[in-house]
Amino acid sequence: MFLALFLMGIGLTVAQTQVRGTVVDEAGGPVIGATIQIKGTSQGTVTDMDGNFSLSAPSGGTLVVSYVGMRTQEVPVSANVRVEMITDTEILQELVVTGLGSATDRRKVAISVESVSEEALKRVPANSVDAALIGRIAGAQIQSTSGQPGQQANIILRGINSLGSTQPMILVDGVEINSSSLAIGTGNSSSRFADLDLSNVERVEVIQGAAAATIYGAQGANGVIQIFTKKGKVGQRTDITYTGSLSIDNALRGNLAFAKNHYYPTTSDGYIADASGNRIAVDPETGYWNKPVDAVTPTSKNDKPFKEETYDHIDQYFKKNVITHSHALNVVGAAEKIDYALSLAYMDQESPIHGKYDKKNITANIGSEIFKGFTIRSITQLIASKNTTGGINNRNNIYSGLGSALLVPSFVDLTYTDASGNPPVNWEVGNSVMPFYTYKYRDITADIMRVIQGINLNYKINKFVELDYKYGVDHYRYDYNDFIANQQSTNTPGAGIPPLTGNLEKRQIQETQQNSLLSTFLRFDLAKDFNMDFPLQSTTQIAYDWRRNDYERLTGTGTGFGLYPPFTITTAGTKTASDNISKFITFGYLVNQKFDYADLMGTSIGFRSDYSSAFGEGSKPFTFPRADFYFRLSEILKNPSIYEMKLRMAYGEAGIQPAAYDRLITLKSDVLGDQSYFYLPGDSDYPSRNPQLGVERTRETEFGLDYGISLHKGAWLNKVSGSLVYWTRKSTGTIYQIGLPPSSGAAAIQTNAIDLSSNGIQLSMDLDVYKSKSFDWTFGARFSKGKTIVDNIANHLPIVIGAGGSGQTSLVEGEPVGAFYGVSPLTSIDQTNSAGERYIAEADASNYELVEGMVVNKTSKQVQFTNEQAKIGDATPDFSMSFFNDFTLYKNLTFSFQLDWVKGAQAYNVSRQFLYRDKIHADFDKEVTIGGETGAWVAYHNSLYNTNEVNSFFVEDASFLRLRNISLSYDFAPLLKNNYVRGLLFTVSARNLLTFTPYSGLDPEAVGTRLNDPLYRGIDLWSIPNTRSINLGLTLRF
Repeated sequence: MFLALFLMGIGLTVAQTQVRGTVVDEAGGPVIGATIQIKGTSQGTVTDMDGNFSLSAPSGGTLVVSYVGMRTQEVPVSANVRVEMITDTEILQELVVTGLGSATDRRKVAISVESVSEEALKRVPANSVDAALIGRIAGAQIQSTSGQPGQQANIILRGINSLGSTQPMILVDGVEINSSSLAIGTGNSSSRFADLDLSNVERVEVIQGAAAATIYGAQGANGVIQIFTKKGKVGQRTDITYTGSLSIDNALRGNLAFAKNHYYPTTSDGYIADASGNRIAVDPETGYWNKPVDAVTPTSKNDKPFKEETYDHIDQYFKKNVITHSHALNVVGAAEKIDYALSLAYMDQESPIHGKYDKKNITANIGSEIFKGFTIRSITQLIASKNTTGGINNRNNIYSGLGSALLVPSFVDLTYTDASGNPPVNWEVGNSVMPFYTYKYRDITADIMRVIQGINLNYKINKFVELDYKYGVDHYRYDYNDFIANQQSTNTPGAGIPPLTGNLEKRQIQETQQNSLLSTFLRFDLAKDFNMDFPLQSTTQIAYDWRRNDYERLTGTGTGFGLYPPFTITTAGTKTASDNISKFITFGYLVNQKFDYADLMGTSIGFRSDYSSAFGEGSKPFTFPRADFYFRLSEILKNPSIYEMKLRMAYGEAGIQPAAYDRLITLKSDVLGDQSYFYLPGDSDYPSRNPQLGVERTRETEFGLDYGISLHKGAWLNKVSGSLVYWTRKSTGTIYQIGLPPSSGAAAIQTNAIDLSSNGIQLSMDLDVYKSKSFDWTFGARFSKGKTIVDNIANHLPIVIGAGGSGQTSLVEGEPVGAFYGVSPLTSIDQTNSAGERYIAEADASNYELVEGMVVNKTSKQVQFTNEQAKIGDATPDFSMSFFNDFTLYKNLTFSFQLDWVKGAQAYNVSRQFLYRDKIHADFDKEVTIGGETGAWVAYHNSLYNTNEVNSFFVEDASFLRLRNISLSYDFAPLLKNNYVRGLLFTVSARNLLTFTPYSGLDPEAVGTRLNDPLYRGIDLWSIPNTRSINLGLTLRF
């Protein structure tokens, strides 16, 4: 027996063949990452950067070669194998998950699911997932409204559903994570979406409206972005990848310009004089200047050149050539029954203004088949970050670093230091604070420690029944410190950042979000499973979804410190503390039934019901129905050139929950004389809570056409694919505060006050322009157009949001959400108001004339305005488009660029209005003719400031065409002829290299004073511009 076993072992050994092979495409180029599997086993490998592979296989066996988008091939085992893969124009094998519950062939999907591959993300020199998605999603408006490190982009997916926030739900591998943003100072944010590691992303899927988001119920109306992290694949050998980059960043300065002349009275030798006739100069002790005489008369002209040394404050304020460097190490592989993906990432980003942002990520994605049909997967992410860039962009002109820097006269040196070597508090006695003074005496830091843990158990009991359970927990701790030093011993002890005795605020926030999802899938195919001559496939999904959010904030404040440490709340003169604790639970049921008839058509119908732990209306279920249908004309046409032609439509409802305690009425106490009393709180800032508050509900219908056409077999214009979608939506019961009569006991109440309607179109197209063995050129385009209108307000009265000087919009029935409202310069001398009354009496008409299209008083040289509020602008663009071009030469040299075009967006330039107030904008050098006299009349330009009232003169066209990304890469690995180095890629890239815009500010994209707030879009109030970045990158694969 021993001899027989020995001979059998020899026979088995001899039966093995060492296979070496190459996998190529139709043009003869290597197919990278193709899977080669020994048929009937789980053993296999994948091709390298040259399309080569090697493995040991049984003689006489069969190899199965597969690659996404190409036909699977079977070839017999032999010592040398060459496999030519053919593009699959009959079947689109891409699987999508988001909005569907489980992986589904895209051919059989009736909703819009946009996806961005890892390959596309790699071409973008971005530091975060949200930044990499800009321009990539048809229908989405993703805009980088601030250049502050650690703050995510502003995201609007298919219009506006809610007046609270446009932030979509963020999923990672099927589990919802926290996507909130927390303040760092005023006007800056630390965003949880920006915490995620871009280098670990395999692909991103996006659904944009209720038609696709019903399965997410009362959380999904703003759309969903799902991130799939990297994981190993069966048969894959271990792949080790290092990615490093070094970026040199400079703030964009756009078209902003300052006056080169002045109008002040001067000394006999031409220097600016003060009220005593003396030459102005800086006090070396305090840093204060004796002020010029700045009174404006009708004869004041801005035509005197500065004899004083002048300074470019943009150059002085923004640091040049700041450095961002990042490093990532990814290890991905698989054994027979286990796969793994491990990653380490580090980024250090310096702000071009002040401070830096550093972030560390550790990720482990490990999956294993425990027994046949049962798999378990664990995904762990650890994140630690420190951000010291806060407090640099306040939404006012007093403590805003950018505002304070740019409102200083050009003869003032921002970098000046007083006799003690310290930056002065201001150049004049006033309430503003100079930026470098702030950076010396105020320190703001925000630290994040975060863990995201996901578990997925999947059991395919048989071909009919599948059970899937996902659980995720996302916990972070946010430590915020805002320290203001004691300023009583400066050379200006009565001025500074209040309180002058010093202040320390320590805020600790801990938030835990849990998500548990149990799904059952029942599937059958009448033709395959029951041998029936009727190709009907059925999929039934029944799911239970549970979410819980626990939030705790503890704030301690200490005021009054000495000049020397320690600076703790314990050592402060006075101390206060406050806390905030909230808990919110939601849970829901989903039932969805899907039928597919062969590959021809399909339909699904279902509903989701949601409950919550809230009182009042929140204790009742909110039910959201859905249905969709698709029909593939390509199955009828049977034209090999038209491999996809699908008509589809979908209807769905989804919602947005109120805040945890918005339905819970509480009374406050106070004392009147010697008697205590209770009262119902409720004013415009803190409206009364409402037990009848319902979930915001959105109903959406979309119609779509998906197409894929093989134009011809030649090298040019080989294939085109894409989609066209029209969508329309109604959002009812949108939550906002409405004023109440005094008899109610409250000034305002939070209620389902406003109804909105939206519609739009989105298009995507991908074209193989040229394809040969040595050269590839692909082109892509994404188009978005949509608008949201206010249909109804509960009391039918306009709602004014904000105020002059801080950005002001309005909600008015029949007008777009967040339209700009204000007054306008008169455009004719006989212009009348809404009552038909003339603004200028006919008897006085001779005292006025038109100058640059505006009515001007000839004597005072001041522009005249209307006195009635009217719509003056809208931040919503007419459309936005993105264009992508990718060129590959000999598979090694790649050149790519992305152009983003936003057309018709308007911005209210509050920053420019303040520059008009202080008479330092470049426009003040422009000459105009008034009353027959030509000059750079100061009164004319200064009158447009109009006492800080919102007016149409400062509404500007913020359209832009931006070269978003451009990159050139070369892979040197084929030159090395080294079996261990699979890739050695060097990349030179740039971001925001060129911008073409009529906008007069720093950056037409960086407009919007509150992140993801639909009511404060398009407002430029000392916004931090984005950066122009030059990047050097290295990718090394083993």
